[in-house]
Amino acid sequence: MLAWRRQWPRAFAGAFGTDGPAVLAWADRAVTDPNRTLKLSRIAMAHLATVL
Repeated sequence: MLAWRRQWPRAFAGAFGTDGPAVLAWADRAVTDPNRTLKLSRIAMAHLATVL
């Protein structure tokens, strides 16, 4: 979620609309290991790039 919002803010906003801030807050709370989050973020961006 965080990677999606960071790289493609308009696509993220279009998908989540007014729920976007709540989704981001949930994602921020779910981060327990910043290094793992960075790795997963890179993987997510690679996958999302093919769809967005």
